[in-house]
Amino acid sequence: MSLYRATSLNESMGRSLYCALAEDGFVSLFGSLDLRKYPHHIIRLHLANYEDALQAACELFCLGREVRLSRLSSHLRQSVIKLVPSGIARIKGDSITIAPLTLYVMQGLIYFAEIPNPLITVYFGEDSLGLASRLGLFGPIKGRVLDLCSGPGIQGILLASAGNDVTAVEINPVAASIGECNAVLNACIDRYETVLQSTTDFLMENQHRRFEKIVANPPLVPVPDNCPFHFIGAGGVDGLDLIRPIVSFGSQLLSPRGELITIGVSGGDECGPYVLDTVDKIAASGKYGCTLSILWHDAISPKSNWVSTIAQSQSLYSLRGRKMDVTDILDSYLAANISRVYAFSLRIVALCNEGKDEELSKSRLRVLDFSSSNHGATTWWVS
Repeated sequence: MSLYRATSLNESMGRSLYCALAEDGFVSLFGSLDLRKYPHHIIRLHLANYEDALQAACELFCLGREVRLSRLSSHLRQSVIKLVPSGIARIKGDSITIAPLTLYVMQGLIYFAEIPNPLITVYFGEDSLGLASRLGLFGPIKGRVLDLCSGPGIQGILLASAGNDVTAVEINPVAASIGECNAVLNACIDRYETVLQSTTDFLMENQHRRFEKIVANPPLVPVPDNCPFHFIGAGGVDGLDLIRPIVSFGSQLLSPRGELITIGVSGGDECGPYVLDTVDKIAASGKYGCTLSILWHDAISPKSNWVSTIAQSQSLYSLRGRKMDVTDILDSYLAANISRVYAFSLRIVALCNEGKDEELSKSRLRVLDFSSSNHGATTWWVS
């Protein structure tokens, strides 16, 4: 995939595109779908029932199909042609196609991300929406925001659209470029700065900076080290490869009363998730209040949903090479002392009055256990 060119776009193109999609019913359709699950299957299943203009819009903007320009409504045709210089749209004779991207509509935003596929790099999924839904749970802010592992930018763009100044850190240049395009189309590029750098390097090199809010949706899937799993979401055997530096160093970038919000899946044992060790160290400093919410857990066993999911996923996302069976996956987890996995959300708040007393420091950490053995009974999603 090549880079997309945000400088070829302007906010009037975004408004025009949104209005055209609204006229054709695309906006209403997406507003009726549960975006926690990819909409492609449902749209493909019901496509024949839609009016032709909506069919054409869905084929173009959701299913990645080449569509004759004559099938598009005149307003949408004019709008999508203007995307060509950015690399988002491509004309082929009398037809047009969208680069391997899906256009999502949510909370008044139009938002391009990559069409789901085994080698996806410009990622958007349930965890993206789950984190986005948590951004305003503890009240709105106005200030400086740091969006780590920003991808195509949904969290940062939501916060920039609300008037915050956002620094989006992303190591993948293609994801960063589509994030900038999304910011332009949603009229918030003047409040959206992109830094093309690894999260760890940024945190280590910017300890002098302060932010009112930090959000992070890092690679979070606990994947055995020897598992041929090339999905962008792989977060190490315990799922914490990036969570640890985000918690340890990201918290130090918070302004007084600033908050850090992240989600993840952590390896652990019967006593709890290993992410708790990292959070406990932060809380013990007396500088932060931490709330770790455990959303679900699942045992590592031959019949567990989690192991089955990893086995299926590594088969889907593996490149050429040996596939691991369930026994191999189990052995790898157990060798790393992981007998359970836990999904969690985490909120860290920088305190104005640091508590150095040992008992007071202990009270800085709250663990809320909403989990059950029913995998997925509680999720990252907040309605």
